[in-house]
Amino acid sequence: MSDDPDLGAVQQALTTTGVYVDPALADQVPASVARQLVADVRGSDPAVYVVVYPLTRGDAFQGDGASLARTLFDDGGPAGTYVVAYEDYDGPTVKAVALGSTQQDLRDSTVPLLARATSETDLAAQVGAVVPAVVDGTVESQVEQARQEGRLDYSTSTGASGDGSVVVPAVGGGLLVALLAVAVVLLRRRSRARRRLALPRAVVRRVRHASDRQLAQRAETEVLALGEAIDAHEISPRDDTAAWQAALDHYELARRVMERATGTADVVGAVVLAERGTAALRRAGRGETWTPEKPCYLNPLHGRATTTTRWLDARFPACRACDRDVDAGREPDTLVVTVDGRSVHYAEADVEPWASTGYGSLDPDLVAALQRRL
Repeated sequence: MSDDPDLGAVQQALTTTGVYVDPALADQVPASVARQLVADVRGSDPAVYVVVYPLTRGDAFQGDGASLARTLFDDGGPAGTYVVAYEDYDGPTVKAVALGSTQQDLRDSTVPLLARATSETDLAAQVGAVVPAVVDGTVESQVEQARQEGRLDYSTSTGASGDGSVVVPAVGGGLLVALLAVAVVLLRRRSRARRRLALPRAVVRRVRHASDRQLAQRAETEVLALGEAIDAHEISPRDDTAAWQAALDHYELARRVMERATGTADVVGAVVLAERGTAALRRAGRGETWTPEKPCYLNPLHGRATTTTRWLDARFPACRACDRDVDAGREPDTLVVTVDGRSVHYAEADVEPWASTGYGSLDPDLVAALQRRL
């Protein structure tokens, strides 16, 4: 994981104008939009704060806007509703979380729905629509209006039926076993060679606990949002039935995984399932087929694998960040779990079906793998 960023500039902007737009996203949310956001939140009661920030999977906040908001608040930020706009792996998105003693009655899932109903690709349009709606408390009514006008791609119903099939690329059993064997051997070599962190154990425990807590909060939020999105619409004739059924299957399994979670590996699995279910749901509402994307094998929290990378004499599906680390000779940010007091890569641990499937990077059919075990 990358070093925690300096959030001082964010804190200062929130206490002065209530709005922070990171320079990296200034081309997407220009100064004119930022000025309007400042005007929108000025004098808001309960207070509303806006953060436009370049989050990425595997960063200090697991690429999640809600985690960034909680970190800002826990670090001495003001009480109120934090609206965070950022680029998710599936496009721009906006989240909101109410923190402190003056909380709004705001469901986590409604803000992303309003953002998506406003635009699928324009971050400025999304945050420009969401912020005034949060300020005046009309998020849910605007989501309902968008739903009635057909501007939401989610179209679902608990009474839907389908064959439950998921289109996945075929992987030969022998090839899969060989890949897994090579991966485990090489990752064991890497684990033995890993340098120890020169940090006091108490510091390591605090950091790990905070990270695990944020990850659990993220999983709960994303699974809940998917469930509420599934409940939000009635199915229409144009929906892709198989994609719709895949969304239902992934939600049900994500919920069951969270109920039975025994450690970090399961919580990450719930996040992956919720993300895949959300992607399937969007496809279903557009009448498009859905095929599960492979996540980064080294750390599925990084999102979609965009390439394959050669590391320790083996090739793995990887995200751009891991591929760049390998090319530069740096150790990539792998997903580590604790087994008998030792920190190891998840592929070395007896955490199934995550280790054998690579969270879907080696065997994309997580639904079938989980249904055999749950």
